[in-house]
Formats: sequence, structure tokens, C-alpha cells
Amino acid sequence: MKGYSLLIFLLISLHTGAQNKRDSLMGIFKEMVGKVSTYDEVRVKEIESLKSRLWTVQKNEGRKKFDICDSLFDQYRMYNYDSAFFYTVKLNQLAVEMKSDSLVARANLDLGFILLSSGMFKEAIEVLNKFQVQKLPNNLKAGYYSLTGRYYYDLTDYNDNSNYSKEYKAKAAKYIDSALVLYPVKSFEYNYFKGLKNLKSGNPDSSVVAFSNILQNRKDLSLHNFALTTSTLSGFYIQQHNDSRAIELLMEAAIADIQSSTKETTATLNLSVLLFRDGDIQNALLCIRKANDDAQFYGSRQRKIQIGNILPVIEGQVIHTIEAQKMRLWIYSISVSILFLIVIGLIVIINKQLSKLRKAKDTISKAHEKEKEINHLLQEANLIKDNFNQQLTLVNNQLNESNKIKEEYIGYFFHIDYQVLDKFEKFKTAVEKKLQEKKLDEIRFLIQHTNIVQEKEQLLDSFDQVFIRLFPDFVDEFNKLFLKEDQVLLKEKTRLNTELRIFALMRIGITDNEKIAGILNYSVNTIYTYKTKIRNRSLIPNETFDQVLFKATNMALH
Repeated sequence: MKGYSLLIFLLISLHTGAQNKRDSLMGIFKEMVGKVSTYDEVRVKEIESLKSRLWTVQKNEGRKKFDICDSLFDQYRMYNYDSAFFYTVKLNQLAVEMKSDSLVARANLDLGFILLSSGMFKEAIEVLNKFQVQKLPNNLKAGYYSLTGRYYYDLTDYNDNSNYSKEYKAKAAKYIDSALVLYPVKSFEYNYFKGLKNLKSGNPDSSVVAFSNILQNRKDLSLHNFALTTSTLSGFYIQQHNDSRAIELLMEAAIADIQSSTKETTATLNLSVLLFRDGDIQNALLCIRKANDDAQFYGSRQRKIQIGNILPVIEGQVIHTIEAQKMRLWIYSISVSILFLIVIGLIVIINKQLSKLRKAKDTISKAHEKEKEINHLLQEANLIKDNFNQQLTLVNNQLNESNKIKEEYIGYFFHIDYQVLDKFEKFKTAVEKKLQEKKLDEIRFLIQHTNIVQEKEQLLDSFDQVFIRLFPDFVDEFNKLFLKEDQVLLKEKTRLNTELRIFALMRIGITDNEKIAGILNYSVNTIYTYKTKIRNRSLIPNETFDQVLFKATNMALH
């Protein structure tokens, strides 16, 4: 699931200006909301796969069963409270059966985490108070301290009582300090909890530094950690009264949460509050309803209460806006009705005047002239209609060609995707088998003999064959635009060279230099240089080269 945050960054970077960026992010968010079920299916498939593996584990393989149940808990921890709770109980039972204190502690940490996530503060602190911290290994100590620190921070936000907030924040900071001693300095956990502590302790500038350290390596972040970082960082900008930047960060977090199928999140809830405060009522309603759906699905009591306080306010404002629109529409309808009556009165008067004018001979003569003018206009209209029909026929032909190209390439890429997935499945199966047999040298041999360059060349060869089948006259028409000594001579008729591949990609609609460079494994400057050199050698002006080439090439009829 890693790497989607990089995709979000690339999509956003295409837009400039704060408002454009916000509009772009909201467009992506709405698109992601429409794909929630698609992303949820990915998690469900992973869960079903783990459950299938669990059924195959023997009774005497306790540790293997524990590890699978731990993976299932990890899938459910931010997805569904009831299922996550079930597997914490299962993990505890397995740890007790194996008589492993460290595994029991690990299971209890998982239990404390989901109790806190669901807003069950009393139950969460009861679990945390049972730990004998000094007996824990360092990794579990770090988890215990950071979870307890988060408990007191969440309790501060939930109670919102100045009489207790100072004490809770002090306790939270103390526990976070203990966790920071144990986390590696360059780890995500270290930078995140350091940033969280500074943000909550009134050191916002230091918190920004910590969160920025995380986001500098955003391509290595999981979707959940990316969402967690951007959502928490938004708190700094809210404190600075920079709602615009906070909204952007919360949108990024909300998009990542949808892509990672995370239901236990505050991003959409906080986003709805800021949008409502900014006057963007419709989008605020979309976000609060998404937050409500997530809270209901996960089973978070705390979130349900928070949403229950905000949702009626936003919906009430929407109703008020609709009523105001109805009132404006009613006033508009009355105005139109009055104008309609005035027009009718004018029509009556005009008709009376026309009846008098028809009696005059000069009116008859003018009527004939008008008739001739109308006939002339009709003839011009027919000419325009014929021209339009010709243009429509041309457009339909182009659409038919485009559809055939799409059908051909869809089939082609389905075939390629199947081959790649098949190779990957075989490679994965081989590696898993070698891992089970602990044959590390053979795994290294498999990796070293996997030729990525050769695979990419095969992919490009397949592209060449499909393209030439679609556009059999492409090479000939390309060469007609050059002197004989500058024409391209292919060694193989079914394989294009780099120059032809660039314009072949452009012929099927891929015109962005960055995308072409990525496909052909060249730099953007190299692609630009190739295109410039080719156009400079041609017999026609550079600015019309692409248009002439693509107009001259036709798709093969199947």
C-alpha cells in the first residue's frame, strides 16, 4: 500500500495557486469517496487470505497461529473495532497457552490501543495500569509509553476541561519522553511523537520541524502514516489561524485514509468543521457524512459523539440555504409571471397594429421582400447544416477510430498485465518456497537473474507490434516528411526505434514529456531533444509537424 502518497503529491503538483490546489484536492477527494468500496475490497481480500491461512495452521503451531492473528488484528485495528477486539482476545489466549509474558504484554498493548481508539477511556486505562513496565522488552516499553501518552492527550481533548488539562498534558509529555528515549532517532515513531509532544506542549515551530522530517521521505511512508502525519500537522496551522493550509493537509490525509481503507480517523471530521467555518457548506456536509459512515462502520463511541454534535448543525445550515434558495426562486417566478403578462399585453397591441398595416399595399410589397430574405436565410442555413453534417461525420469517424484504438490497447494491456502478474506470482511462489526451506543463496540467485531491463524491452516490443498493427502506414507516412537521407530505416519491420516510439506514443494520446520519458526510461530533456531534432530535419514547419503526421496516418481495419 506504500507509494500512494507520492501519487497524491504528483497529482497536486500539477496545479498552482492555493485555491487551485484546494479545488484539485477536493476533486480528488470526491473521486476517492466514489471509490471507497474498491479500496475496502483490497483490505477484505487480504483479511480473507489471512483467515484462509489460519484455518490451515496445526493445533501445535501456536506461534504461527499467533503471528497470523496478529496480522489480522493489524488489518482490523483501524478498520473495525469489533473484529479487532475479537483478535486481541484471541491473541491473549494464544499467548497464555504458550506461557509467553512478552506475547501477553503485546496482546494487551493491542487491546489498549483499540479501546482508546473507540473512545473507551476507562477500560483503556485499566488495561494500561496492569502492565509491569520494568519487565517489558524495550520495543514493548516504547509502545506502552507512547500509547499511554496518547491516552492522556486524547483524554485532554475529550474532556476539554481546564481544571484537568494541565495535569493530563504533563502526564502525556512525561510518557512520550520515555518513549522517545527508546525509539530510534530516525524512525517514524520518534519524529511523530516528538512532533505531537511539541504541538501539544506549546512548541509549534519544533513540531513542524519533526513532521517535516517525516514528510521529506514521504515516498517511504505507508498511507496510514502519511495520513497520520498530515492530519496531526494540520493542528499547527489551526493554531496559527491558517485554515486554508490546514484544509489542504486534512484533504491529503482524508484521501490517504480512503486509499488505505482506514475507518478510525479524525481527518474528515476536522475537515468538515473547517469547511463549515469557511462557508463551504456542501463540501462540509459531504465530509461530515463520510466521517459519520466511518465512525458507524468502525464502532468508535468517541467519534459518534463528536459527529453527533456537528452533523445536525451542518445539515441545519444546508436546510436553511435550501429554503433561502426556494424563496429566491419564488420571487423570481413571480417576476417572470409579471413580465409574461406584460409581454402578452404588448403582443395584443402589436397584433392590432399589424392587422391595420396588412391593409396597406406598401405592407404587402415589403412582406414579399421579407419572404425573399427569409428564403435566402434558409438557403444559408441549409448550407450551414450540410457543413455541420460533414463535420459531424468526420468527428464520428475519429471517434470510431479512437474506440478501436482503445479496444485494441485495452486487450493488449490486459494481456500484458496478466503476463506480468503471472511472472510475479511464480517469482513470489518460488521465493516463499525458498524462504520456507531457508535457501537464501537460491533466493539471491533468483533475484540476480531477474532481468528488469529485458522485461521492459519485451514490453516495448509488444507495444511496437500492437501499434504497427493499428497504424500500418505510420512509418511510411513518417518518412514522407523527410529527405531520403534523413528517413528512418528499421532493422525489423515490427520493431520501432526510439524516435518512432516517441511519436507513436503521441499518436495514441500520450503527449506529456514526463510520461513519455517514464515509459521509455529516458530523461525529460532527452525526450525534448529527440522531438526537436526530428522536427528540425523534417520538410515541413516544426509547429505543424505533429498535426500533418497524425492526420496522414490511419488505423488498420480489422
